[in-house]
Amino acid sequence: MTAPRRITAGAGWWTDFFDEDFAALWLRDERSCETEARTTGLMRVLGLRPGDRVFDQCCGDGRVALPLVARGVHVEGVDGARGYITRARARTASLPTESSATARFESGDAFVYVPRAPCHAAINWYTSFGYVEDDTRNLAMLRAAYAALKPGGRFALDYPDVDRVRAQFRPRTVRARDTADGSLMAVREATLDEARGMLVDRWTFSAPAGIRRVSTGETRLFSREELDALLRAAGFDIVRPVAPAEVGYPADAGRWIWLAKRPERGGERA
Repeated sequence: MTAPRRITAGAGWWTDFFDEDFAALWLRDERSCETEARTTGLMRVLGLRPGDRVFDQCCGDGRVALPLVARGVHVEGVDGARGYITRARARTASLPTESSATARFESGDAFVYVPRAPCHAAINWYTSFGYVEDDTRNLAMLRAAYAALKPGGRFALDYPDVDRVRAQFRPRTVRARDTADGSLMAVREATLDEARGMLVDRWTFSAPAGIRRVSTGETRLFSREELDALLRAAGFDIVRPVAPAEVGYPADAGRWIWLAKRPERGGERA
């Protein structure tokens, strides 16, 4: 048996972390009613119509983007995990033939990537933000989302309810499912590093043949006030908080969803 891969938190840890094992455990078998509710909710809160353009920042395998394309929305997505971009491009073949919208997925650095054409809206979904301790880099990602938008364009940021994370902290969780290669399991051991303001996760992925890899990742423990300040520093106006149920989550999902927009005028950052 080969030794398991070890991925430690640091510059770009997410590039190797999000692989086929993670996809098998978290990106499979989403119920159609959940997809429908999320897509309908995003169309509504972002004010989207067929023919509009959306930027999906950290798009993964197109899980959120492609149902929007099926509604007639043009989507451009970027992600640092090349395997997911390959999967997203392949999934475009399953789009309804009557949809005239296009999907473009690029492998790139979401901290700086800006679509070629201005968009009506942008999203950052499923905790794809706050992966570094340095808030100048986190701010850079928000500024890239801002730069992607037309004046008046809306941005939706989906983030964990950090107050709930602290109040209901679970130091160990397990997720498992059967795959074509047998049972796959991930054990997550978490630590709240309050001195650095980070949630640190150590993941052990294993299968019947043994441990496949051990990885460490980090997520910022942003307060509401800190997220508000970062969005405003990027140039956004805050529109309102969005209830999780509005975008297909259970009401008690423990999510903070921010709806912000690029100002109609005077929105150029210095």
